[in-house]
Amino acid sequence: MKKIEKIGIIANLEKENTPEMIMEVLAQARKRNWGCACDGAMAGCCDLGDIQTYPTGAELAANVDLLIVIGGDGTMLRVARKSAGSGVPLLGINTGRLGFLTQLTSEQVQSAFDRLESGEYELESRSLLSGQGKIGQEEFSEIALNDFVLSRGIKSRMIELEVFVDEQFVSRYLCDGLVISTPTGSTAYSLSAGGGIILPNAEVFSISPICPHSFQNRTVVVNNSSTITIKVRSEKLQTILAVDGQKHFELNRGDVISCKRSRKELFLVRFPGSSFFSTLREKLHWVG
Repeated sequence: MKKIEKIGIIANLEKENTPEMIMEVLAQARKRNWGCACDGAMAGCCDLGDIQTYPTGAELAANVDLLIVIGGDGTMLRVARKSAGSGVPLLGINTGRLGFLTQLTSEQVQSAFDRLESGEYELESRSLLSGQGKIGQEEFSEIALNDFVLSRGIKSRMIELEVFVDEQFVSRYLCDGLVISTPTGSTAYSLSAGGGIILPNAEVFSISPICPHSFQNRTVVVNNSSTITIKVRSEKLQTILAVDGQKHFELNRGDVISCKRSRKELFLVRFPGSSFFSTLREKLHWVG
């Protein structure tokens, strides 16, 4: 990572303590003579002074050396999709609940900026999923940091999905849904669906059925060079595709979605002394 001269700030403005956290970040940046910028959504939320404003998160990412994300994991996921491929790393300050992706608490902001200034940090690469296909007559193309989830609609009946890996037939699932997850997403919906926890640097993706019929309740782990193809076979039941739990699409029988590793990458700032396992122990309340 090049020397930091300008930071961008993106925040979840619905959180109660967001304005105070924004001002703290601005104060720490200005103390080090770093330039500051924000996206259009933040303009007018509090007294930001004359900092530069870019209309979108993608434009902001293209013009700064570091993105500070204030919010929870949902905010990080949204920013990750917009900034992926820009090369600019993300550092999250957690104002949400669980916070697997956001590394800092509000009390750690000053010490984090000290370490950023001295270069005492690392960049951690995270792979993303690229999903493509056709939904009806419309072309579909999205990327996800956590997962693509196919699930049933409001009717409490199982949907039917066929899964292929590199054109090899895996199974026809009768289930409530299916989670196609990155290693980053292994601690999200995939974990709730019975999937395993995967180290962030593992070069794999996982396929986990949600409440399947019979004995199909097993996660399949594939190399991240594989292409995972899902065909919708349900005739009368609504099937929903969710991207990181934030963007939703309604699928019909015959629709086909293919998932593979995105060419875009994402980088997260990590400080020495922290580890994935320490995060697991803290967030999942492991003991012993």
